[in-house]
Amino acid sequence: MTTSDTWMTLMTGAGQLTVGLVFARSGFPKLTRMREFTEQVAGYEIVRGRAATLAGIGLVICEVASATALIVGSAPELSVVGMLLAGMACVVFLCATGLALHRRRKIACGCFGRDEVISGHTFARLVLLALLAGSMLLLWTQHPAALGLVGAMMNGQSIMGEALVILGAILLLLLGKLLLAFLDLASMSQLVRPPAGTSAVIERRKGE
Repeated sequence: MTTSDTWMTLMTGAGQLTVGLVFARSGFPKLTRMREFTEQVAGYEIVRGRAATLAGIGLVICEVASATALIVGSAPELSVVGMLLAGMACVVFLCATGLALHRRRKIACGCFGRDEVISGHTFARLVLLALLAGSMLLLWTQHPAALGLVGAMMNGQSIMGEALVILGAILLLLLGKLLLAFLDLASMSQLVRPPAGTSAVIERRKGE
């Protein structure tokens, strides 16, 4: 394996681990509060009743399966399946969140087990996650999918390689947080900025 192939494998491994950790953080806690999550799904008013319950259970299974496949990844094919599930979940979440924002609904997003109300921040976070998942799938069309952290360890990847993958995932998570913080600040500045022409009106009134 050439040096460029090695670095490409480490990069894809870091991206894969990042998506896996996000879905693990989101999916596994919901296993202990399935009823609450299915009620949150019903709150979107896209599906109701038994359909909302089944949709909620299906989403949790998708998240948990994706996280497990991406973190364990004992075979490249398993990693691909995990990322496809992650991409599908992102599309569903983006559609549901976008519709809720369009309807101006103030409901819990049900993302990480908190009572976070749906906002532009929620949508932006999903967009970043979807872009990362899509980038990984696109990258894998040119380069073989990486094994998961556990799979790579079982196949004899060096401790240094594992450490670099973990470090890369941490950096990607920090970069995502920084981007979201920047977008939040930009959004706040737009909210506090006076409408165009306000200063001219004030000056005219002062002259009167």
